[in-house]
Amino acid sequence: MYNRILLIVFLMKFDLQHFNLHKILQIKRQLVDVIVVCLSSKHLFNAICKVGGDSFRTSFNAESKKNPGAPIIAVKAEGQLASKKIYCLPWEKDSNVSLTAIVKAVTEKQLSIAFAAIGCGNFQCPLSLVAQAMVETAYRKLQKHAISVSFAIEPKRLDIYDEFQKQINLLEQPSQTRQPAEPVDVIIGNSSSELLKQAIIEAAANIPELFNYQLPSTWEKTTESKIRFKLQSTTNEYKSILTNFDQAMKEKYIQIIRIERIQNEQWNIQFLTHSWDSKNYFNKDTEKCLYHGCCENAASGIMEDCFNRSYAGVNGTAYGVGVYFSSNAAYSHTYTQPNANGERNMFLARVLIVNTTIGNSSMKTRSVGFDSTTDGNHIFVTYHDAQAYAEYLITYK
Repeated sequence: MYNRILLIVFLMKFDLQHFNLHKILQIKRQLVDVIVVCLSSKHLFNAICKVGGDSFRTSFNAESKKNPGAPIIAVKAEGQLASKKIYCLPWEKDSNVSLTAIVKAVTEKQLSIAFAAIGCGNFQCPLSLVAQAMVETAYRKLQKHAISVSFAIEPKRLDIYDEFQKQINLLEQPSQTRQPAEPVDVIIGNSSSELLKQAIIEAAANIPELFNYQLPSTWEKTTESKIRFKLQSTTNEYKSILTNFDQAMKEKYIQIIRIERIQNEQWNIQFLTHSWDSKNYFNKDTEKCLYHGCCENAASGIMEDCFNRSYAGVNGTAYGVGVYFSSNAAYSHTYTQPNANGERNMFLARVLIVNTTIGNSSMKTRSVGFDSTTDGNHIFVTYHDAQAYAEYLITYK
């Protein structure tokens, strides 16, 4: 079944210090379900707190302490905020803020989401890339029901408006790397005055049923905030992992202490969404099961926050400054460190390779048109937080 997707880009006049957010984010006299706030903009966040009042700031601080590594801090809208929820998340280079936010909104069955595209392009990332990422994600990453996506832009930033318009127009043009887009209807509203320019671009497209998230069938149900689940040695799940590990690690270990399944739903959703995106965008499945060796402290952090950019370069930089994985457990073993009991840690991770190229030590990120780097054999380097999911932790001696 196909659905109508509404994308709205609009410009409104407001002062960052004194604007009334509940008036700005009214679309066709309807309030939005979710407002997305970039934590990298202190002015914007402070303005949101002013409109939301003390209760919003208190809720935000509580959620931040409760989930310090979460990619999104979701807070119930308080005060005069014209939405049900506020999604707070940082803007980081090579990240896709709109993807992260839209995925969460879709899983929560929200019907509308608004991004404050204020200061777009000020975070050491080209404006064209920001606009492209946000518009293409809004166009492609929506689920079963119709959902509206909005971007609020300062009136003086006509460069941002022009770039968003350009990216929407490009959706009509097929390219070698993208499937031909469905027809897009564009309506541009003219400026009514020199002081207030309003433009609405409505892009309605036929998009098929998209990402429908379900918990993996192997996961155990729990009411606790628990993410580590020890596998029973008699299960096929355990035996399969052990067999592959043992083949590569003969004479390099003497005992398996335990194998644990990592059930981190938040990061699993991020990974599966990134996987869905890759399969549909490139029309191929490039997922691999790879190993990553590390010390005990790093293992604890990875289970909570997955393979984020803080681990870039930890296991070397010969093929790029990113997170390193290998199909050879014996190679990953060289990056493990025994704890006081002589126990070592190695992850078996699901990794999206997508388009890969030979890397070198000067590459701080992947080249344009590629998603990972490699040695051409068994080593793969990723550069996106959601590109890998730590599925199992093998503890051994």
